[in-house]
Amino acid sequence: MAKEIDEILDGKRTIKVAGNEIELDPKKLEFNEANLSNYLEQEAIWYDYYGGCFADAEAEKDYFELKVEKLYSEKFAEAKQGGSSDKLAEAIAKADPELDTAKKNAIIAKHKMKLLQQHLKAFDRSHENANNRGHTLRKEIDKLDGRIYGDNGGVDKQIDDIIGKAEQVDD
Repeated sequence: MAKEIDEILDGKRTIKVAGNEIELDPKKLEFNEANLSNYLEQEAIWYDYYGGCFADAEAEKDYFELKVEKLYSEKFAEAKQGGSSDKLAEAIAKADPELDTAKKNAIIAKHKMKLLQQHLKAFDRSHENANNRGHTLRKEIDKLDGRIYGDNGGVDKQIDDIIGKAEQVDD
């Protein structure tokens, strides 16, 4: 069942990366005609922040993957020193609960990295949409501008006419 947009926008996520809590807030991607300029001004700051968080998440993932490799090698070597064959040493190493925990941590770290990566992609899309909205607004203003300030009288001419009539009445 599809989620309603309000439900999605209320779906803040908080993840912990390298000891820091990071809030992934879809509302930061929202903009409209009234706040478009402010959105575009703030967007790069948030993009930079989440980009740094992504780098931290990637480093954390790499750390946990390295820990998995190291732990596996240690467990494999222990089993080999105990006289096990390569296949048995591999099975013993893979079955170790400590290695299992390390693998789970690596998977969780990779998931956090992906969440940040997707949030950054959403910012990219939001930026494109904001630029398109700004372009559309400028086109609409250009069309309105011709009717308001154009050669067909426009507001300026109407104001001049009113002032002129008021000056004639005063004379």
